[in-house]
Amino acid sequence: MNFAILCVIAIIATAPFGLAFLLAPEATGSVYGIAGWTAGTLSVARLLGVGFLFMAGTVYAARQCADSDFQRRLATCFSLASLLGAIVSGYSTVSGALNAVGWTAAALYAFFTLAWASIALRRRA
Repeated sequence: MNFAILCVIAIIATAPFGLAFLLAPEATGSVYGIAGWTAGTLSVARLLGVGFLFMAGTVYAARQCADSDFQRRLATCFSLASLLGAIVSGYSTVSGALNAVGWTAAALYAFFTLAWASIALRRRA
């Protein structure tokens, strides 16, 4: 997959979730079956939103970078982070912490794990 295209896909996937968790964490979390909000869980959900926005901003800034070594290093970090996201999302769904919609998060993380890994594992030109 092309690095710049993957960056655009990542922006499209992360920015809306970032805004949603930052601005409306209870409504967004309810889609995943999360209830019983407290000040602490609201803060953590908003921090998740900030994390998504941070990722969107990072790939926005890097999307036109032509340095293949930098692309591979960034893709390695994002691939490993996405793998952890897939594991946590899958476990959370299996354990009942998230409802069945949690599988969509696991699938998105799995997609990004493979997509970023395809760039991380490229041979040097």
